[in-house]
Amino acid sequence: KSADLAAGGADLRFFDDAGRMIPHEIDTWATDADPAGTNLVWTLMPELTPTAAFYATWGYEAGDGLPANDPTAVWKDYVAVWHLNEASGPAYDSTGHGITANVAEGQEEACVGSSDSPFGGCARANGRGTYSLFADDYTATFPTQSGFAYLSGWFKPTHFTSGSYPGYWSKRNTWGENGFSCNMQANKTEVTVAGNGGNTFATQIPDFTTSGWFRMAVDYLTCGWAWVYYNGAYRNGGGISTITDVRGVKLGFGGIEGCFDEVRLRKEAPNKGGGSSDPITAI
Repeated sequence: KSADLAAGGADLRFFDDAGRMIPHEIDTWATDADPAGTNLVWTLMPELTPTAAFYATWGYEAGDGLPANDPTAVWKDYVAVWHLNEASGPAYDSTGHGITANVAEGQEEACVGSSDSPFGGCARANGRGTYSLFADDYTATFPTQSGFAYLSGWFKPTHFTSGSYPGYWSKRNTWGENGFSCNMQANKTEVTVAGNGGNTFATQIPDFTTSGWFRMAVDYLTCGWAWVYYNGAYRNGGGISTITDVRGVKLGFGGIEGCFDEVRLRKEAPNKGGGSSDPITAI
């Protein structure tokens, strides 16, 4: 409970069974007005084994000399992480890279934060044919030719219009141009992943209008392949057109009508090139 800790969780620490401190980020902290409320904290977990033990401690004085809330250490392997818990306005990056995602024109009202998420606040999108948030070009070298791009996020579509192809994310100016994307299919049980020129392959998933929150992740190999994960499980892999230089194109996400949360971007997945399960899964 928040009431047991210092204000804002300032005395919260995590350790492994060898006494080494584990970095953490406080995402959402219950206010003094709600001392029994739920707190959301992310940690950089070391390797998990059947006998591993981890500990949360509190009650230290503020001057104990131990680092406290440290988002950049938690997300050190990421290009950008957007928690999407802002009440309004832009979505801020937790990695320390400063890659702000700005609200698209016409989506201002839709992107006001919502509490309908397993992870604190989230963003909402009105599905009016555009992406809700656009991240500025993130680095001068990402993604590179013959490199990887790994994107993931949690989604909860609330409405679907037959014949439309709303997008989870896209890094291209218009369909058919250079870049890459991930879209819903018209039949509500498929996802299409595309490279340059709109060359796609499809992956079957449960009906996304009745699934509640689910997690999508795609590992792109820019020289022409991609792997799709759904709720932590590997679903399919297929060929896409080679993704040529799109470093000057912004990344858009949240083209659905509904809610989305915890959008994350890496230069590559930890398993680098597909595998039997999503390497970044909640426990």
